[in-house]
Amino acid sequence: ESLLYRSWGVDVIGMTAMPEVRLAREAQICYATLALATDYDCWYEGHAAVTVQQVIETMQRNVSAARDLVRVAAQNGGALAKRTCACGRALEHAVMTAREAMPAEARERLRLLLGSCRMLLVVGSVALDSVETPFGSREGSLGGSATYFAAAASLLAPVDVVGVVGDDFPLAQLDFLCSRGVRLDGLERVPGRTFRWKGRYGYDLNAAQTLDTQLNVFERFEPRLDARARRADRLFLGNIDPELQLRVLEQVERPRLVCADTMNYWISSKREQLLELLPLVDVLMVNDAEARQLAGESNVMKAAAAIEKMGARAVCIKRGEYGALLVSGKEAFFAPAYPLSNVVDPTGAGDSFAGGFLGLLDRTGGSDLSALRQAVVMGCTIASFTVEAFSLDRLRDLTLAEVRTRFETFRKLTDYGALHSSIA
Repeated sequence: ESLLYRSWGVDVIGMTAMPEVRLAREAQICYATLALATDYDCWYEGHAAVTVQQVIETMQRNVSAARDLVRVAAQNGGALAKRTCACGRALEHAVMTAREAMPAEARERLRLLLGSCRMLLVVGSVALDSVETPFGSREGSLGGSATYFAAAASLLAPVDVVGVVGDDFPLAQLDFLCSRGVRLDGLERVPGRTFRWKGRYGYDLNAAQTLDTQLNVFERFEPRLDARARRADRLFLGNIDPELQLRVLEQVERPRLVCADTMNYWISSKREQLLELLPLVDVLMVNDAEARQLAGESNVMKAAAAIEKMGARAVCIKRGEYGALLVSGKEAFFAPAYPLSNVVDPTGAGDSFAGGFLGLLDRTGGSDLSALRQAVVMGCTIASFTVEAFSLDRLRDLTLAEVRTRFETFRKLTDYGALHSSIA
């Protein structure tokens, strides 16, 4: 056998590589063999006999060398994370059947595999927030639209983040996102200070008073999508300049669903660009005041209808403690907010609502009105956890089991029977 391998030109025989290679490929992990020889094979007949002691000593030296190599590689982890190979896309075409054509049971059975064939992308801010509420305060805590969205959506689906932070940003605060499989390759770290926001809430937690906004490196943010991000199935455009939102849409290939957020500042200062964006958006997410301002209507239903005429396929109006309203054509769906006795900090509730909304759609593969209704309830459910603590403290340790339990409780809260037939 040894002579046969040599006749083929083989130099090194690895006895265990094949199972590892297959497993790495299925996990879309880059794989390289580190060959550390222990002894010559039996073809070398003139070589002195090898003792067990020599083999053990050689293996010990090899183990030490392997540890050194892993240590150096880990210290250079930033460079290793920038992959240009196809390993990360190995399962991209593993399943050819469209997910919406699969029975629900099959989708759940293949969930891990399907998760490798799709991707949910968020483009937005990663920030440091300082917040005051009647129930306490927090300085320099983790915030930003992309952060809240990713924390919520990653409970349900794989997420990619595109954003920018300064060299003062504590990257370790994002470790919990990485542990959930959130991909941060698109998060640039550049010289300068990270985007900072400071706000105060009174007992009316629906309205924040902005005390200070420092755009810092975010002022020069130019979203750049890598090859993987350009193939996103579903896209959330966080609350950023409509010009940047349009540039992101120029880079993505064929997203199945595009959701966008905006705010009063962009509605007044970049209205022309926003109107250019709307026909490219499937679901626009705004609050009551923003919907009225954009549409020029005092009634939210009329405002939603007017926004649809501007091009958006559907409008989701986030109403804070009163829930959320979804309007699509002649159809409307309203979900109340989950009743809570302990509300600490509403910052990020809207973005975590969007994360739950899109995360569920990506998980199930749905996009029809029925799926959108369910997604609204999921958004309200996850947002209800966000407000129970400052920053992302509640989302950080939230489990999918907790989400499901509250979702089912939520469903019972709004379930009621039909009127008796005698009432006519």
